[in-house]
Amino acid sequence: MNVGFVQNDPVFGAVEGNLEQVAEQIAGLRADLLVLPELFTTGY
Repeated sequence: MNVGFVQNDPVFGAVEGNLEQVAEQIAGLRADLLVLPELFTTGY
């Protein structure tokens, strides 16, 4: 099993932008499981 870890710099309240940022980061990953920060979409 390949695990991918994603660390991003979310902007508070910019849900769509945060999702786009993460989508760009994971586009090239070949992982079976992705681990993302809690509340990465809302920027808290």
